[in-house]
Amino acid sequence: MVEAQRRGVKVRVVTGKLGYEEENNRFPALEKAGLPIVVRPDSGLMHNKFAILDGAEVWTGSWNYTDGAIYRNNENALSLEGQDIAAHYQNVFNQMFEANQFGRKRPASGLVVPLSHGILAMFSPEDPIAKELLKRLSSTRKSVAFLAFAITHPEVIDSLLARSQTLPVRGIIERKLAQNPGTRKLIFGNGSKIQLRLGVSPGNLHHDVMVIDDELVITGSTNFSRAAFESNDENIVFIPDAQLAAKYMAEFSRFWMFSPFAGSTRRAGRFSPIQSPFIAAL
Repeated sequence: MVEAQRRGVKVRVVTGKLGYEEENNRFPALEKAGLPIVVRPDSGLMHNKFAILDGAEVWTGSWNYTDGAIYRNNENALSLEGQDIAAHYQNVFNQMFEANQFGRKRPASGLVVPLSHGILAMFSPEDPIAKELLKRLSSTRKSVAFLAFAITHPEVIDSLLARSQTLPVRGIIERKLAQNPGTRKLIFGNGSKIQLRLGVSPGNLHHDVMVIDDELVITGSTNFSRAAFESNDENIVFIPDAQLAAKYMAEFSRFWMFSPFAGSTRRAGRFSPIQSPFIAAL
């Protein structure tokens, strides 16, 4: 980023207070080099991870720009090409960077319509992400698979439980959150037939991905939680692409092969809830 600025590229950064104040963060080096940085002023999470390149390309996904994300966590990132996609993300970036509008201070964006390649990009808390996700789950015809750091939203959990009665529903979640009440409901609630396993990673299973019917990929920064949909700064994309879905399912299958069954592990009592301001905010 510093080298890009030296080449004359206009580089601007938005981050959250939690990351800005984290020990050993590199923001001082960016500021020393003259990069302008805007920090979400309150304790809410600026949980987006996206970059807009030359007004024509967007990088997004679950991947933070950290050593932990690169070398220890399991993550995903996407490169989305299209000026309309970039403009959509740029508008939200400008609201944060220029107008200092974070969380619920950002105005509702109005009608959300598909962009290039049929991609639907949404931002929280201003867009109705939960409503869109529940609509997609209710129209599932064949299967649901998910990789999730956190999945605690009550309506999403209930929808997955309902789908599991008639369709294959499989999921892999971060093992450190195995005793979360939402996770327990996924395993045991309402006659759940969800096949649930725990991630195996040196760090965190940090994916936030659903694949529906082997043709729709849902991913981004957004955990499947009430805070992510209603108060954090987040982004999520719905991408109808069977080839992309196959790539994500290959990653899912790689995990599935080596991951322990969540039910038996939960009953063994091997894990305890994590206490951290970051996880509490999810």
